[in-house]
Amino acid sequence: MRKLPLLLLVVGSLTFAQEVKTPQQLYDEATSAYKRGDMKAYLGSMEQLHAMRPAQPIIALNYAGALALNHREEESVRELGRLAAMQTTWDLTDRDFDSLRARDDFKAIEKTMKELATKRISSGTVAYKLPKDIITESITYDPVTRRLFVSGVRERKIIAIDRKGKISDFIKPAQDGLWGVNGMGVDARRRVLWASSSAYARSLGYDASHDGEKALYAFDLDSGALKGRYEPPPIDKLTLDDLSVGPDGTVYLSDARGSLLRLKPGAKTLETFVPRGSIRSAQGSTVSPDGKTLYVSDYGGAIDAVDLASAKVTRLEIPSDFPMYGIDGLAYYDGTLLAVQNGVAPNRVVRLWLDPSAPRITRWKILEMNHPLMDEPTIGVVAGRDYYVNISSQGNKFDRKQTEKLHDSAVLKIHF
Repeated sequence: MRKLPLLLLVVGSLTFAQEVKTPQQLYDEATSAYKRGDMKAYLGSMEQLHAMRPAQPIIALNYAGALALNHREEESVRELGRLAAMQTTWDLTDRDFDSLRARDDFKAIEKTMKELATKRISSGTVAYKLPKDIITESITYDPVTRRLFVSGVRERKIIAIDRKGKISDFIKPAQDGLWGVNGMGVDARRRVLWASSSAYARSLGYDASHDGEKALYAFDLDSGALKGRYEPPPIDKLTLDDLSVGPDGTVYLSDARGSLLRLKPGAKTLETFVPRGSIRSAQGSTVSPDGKTLYVSDYGGAIDAVDLASAKVTRLEIPSDFPMYGIDGLAYYDGTLLAVQNGVAPNRVVRLWLDPSAPRITRWKILEMNHPLMDEPTIGVVAGRDYYVNISSQGNKFDRKQTEKLHDSAVLKIHF
């Protein structure tokens, strides 16, 4: 049984009839049954969990394993084929699939997944290369000066790239107490660069004494001077992640544990906009052009539409063949959402078409996959008809102490 990330299973404030179990309860039951060797009970729990999260690929993989362990080989292979159709790859050497190894259809799926691991899908070109050891994360764009801004998490700074490609430090390392920047946004009209900052182990100078140091920064978009620093509300284990800026200047900030924060124009403090519960792990976000909807990627397996007038959260319907997991960055472009997926293999950049009449995605397409420099891609930004993406943050290499494997960081440009 493949272990599912904890954030996947946080249920939130969804209303269930008392007799209906939550995904967390089903997962716990499945794990317990698997450990004690009760494969019938394991399958029973996985069937229910799969019915709740059919587009979540890790659940689908475990469900396929449960089917195989209960001698339902045809259904297991069918489910694995669905994962291959999602263009995801998995290690199928797990002993849960031993009963399938002699089957030609299983061997065909194994072959397909091996090919997917290196299959190149490309619609972009490398626009800029950056130092390999800064850990790029966020990226944003100023349409007035036509400059890109890229955050360097490790070096606690923000880089500017001008229209001629000149790269320079816009916010100096640790300027004004800045830590690692996970989210950025530009308010071009009011000339503000917004940046969410948190102290954590990937950043230089960090130790446990800095835990809890986090804030939203406002920098002058032309000079880099500090215009404001805003403390978050006292929420337990709050993380400041990506952010978006609305047409009226309101800043919306994601908490990876589920809440959304907001800073209204003229406000002195951040406030909770959407409390934890309805979103499991808020990550990338983007405001619709009309300023009425905030689209938020839920890393655990969803995309949510938040009504900015009422704060009502609506989960978008997703095509059954889309691997709904691991979306980090999210941007809006011409009736579509551009998403950066680093939680599925291979990592990819995808385009998702919105239904203008209903909260759903109608179709999807991979724009970039298996680029030789793609290594934990994070966030992208739309600049006119171009989409710039940080495709090689390489943060995991620092976590695993594999700095000898670092290569150039890159910003990819996809033109529409």
